[in-house]
Amino acid sequence: MLGNQIVSEDLMDMGDRVREYRTRRHWSQEKLAEEADISLNTVSRIEGGQTRMSIEVFKKLVQALGINVELLLFGEISDKEKQDCARIQFMLQKLEDGDKEILLETMGTLAESLQKYK
Repeated sequence: MLGNQIVSEDLMDMGDRVREYRTRRHWSQEKLAEEADISLNTVSRIEGGQTRMSIEVFKKLVQALGINVELLLFGEISDKEKQDCARIQFMLQKLEDGDKEILLETMGTLAESLQKYK
């Protein structure tokens, strides 16, 4: 909690990733704000996990930082996670469209349930 504001873990994680990719470029918050055409206050609040960003701001950050959407949303994934994703993709390719949807919905529900019990 920051002051009277409750900060979600997801917002904090996203803010940490923005800070990480900004510092990898050796940019100040001011430089990122300028490159993304957003306010310094917005950058500061995002990095602090204090605000949700609009899709427009998200897009501007991705473009300014020169990274793909997945990196900003989820961070870097391990080689094992890449292999797991490739395995799932391979299995999905063998299924019919209706079965793919059922499997993806089931996996999403299962993943959400597992996160709740952590």
